Amino acid sequence: MSPDFSAQDLRGRSFAGLDLSGANFSAADIRGTDFSHAILRGANFSQVKAGLPSHWSIGLVLSSWLLSGFSGMWTGLGSNLVALSLDGTHPNNFNTGVVSSMMLIIFLIILLHYGLGKELLAFIFVMALAFDIAAALEIAMPLVFSSLLTVTLAAAGSLAVGVAVALAGIGVTTMAFMVAMLIVIWDGTRALAVGVTVTVILSGACVGWRTRIGDEKYTLLQDLVRLLTVKGTSFRSADLTEANFTQAELPQTDLRDAILTRTCWEQVKWH
Repeated sequence: MSPDFSAQDLRGRSFAGLDLSGANFSAADIRGTDFSHAILRGANFSQVKAGLPSHWSIGLVLSSWLLSGFSGMWTGLGSNLVALSLDGTHPNNFNTGVVSSMMLIIFLIILLHYGLGKELLAFIFVMALAFDIAAALEIAMPLVFSSLLTVTLAAAGSLAVGVAVALAGIGVTTMAFMVAMLIVIWDGTRALAVGVTVTVILSGACVGWRTRIGDEKYTLLQDLVRLLTVKGTSFRSADLTEANFTQAELPQTDLRDAILTRTCWEQVKWH
């Protein structure tokens, strides 16, 4: 007779490597449960609740909101630097603003089109090389330093938003917007600064969302999310042939290398 775990609290338990073919886990709480390498052929996981344990999930959400707040701060500062440089009242800084804007635009285009790959690393390497050459030749150091600082702040803000969204969903961007707008308003509202802020944060949110849905361009962020959600439910390398996950909740669930032949995913909630 197949084991019956229906409607039980199985949080944090380990079934790693066990043969539980045909077992009934329907409506069970399997948050943080380890099924790695288990044989679960024909098992019933309908209406289960998987993912992270409550305390870990709360900590991750709070950390995501905090990270989003920092991203708003970095984005607001970077946006203000761009707007200040391009302000007609500061003509001596105009070149810095133009260079900063061009570098930021190139960064965002690479980030959104190519992802976190070799193209972005090549761009970062070129920026670092340009800084080293300018330092060695003592050429236009204020221009280079200000441009790199501006782009670094904005890029850090965008990537931080991406990580926060990947971990906790699109809602965390509200914190980034609030903090960034407070900085922009405090420093004197400029339409350009607002525009840069919105562009950078929305770009980061796009990266985070594409990470959540499994876009291969953002495997580095996906690996980071897996590392931070390692306490979630794991079916890694499990045999889930003909298993039933109808109406299951499966956020932060590791299915890497699992056998998913004829597995039922009807009405599954992944986020």
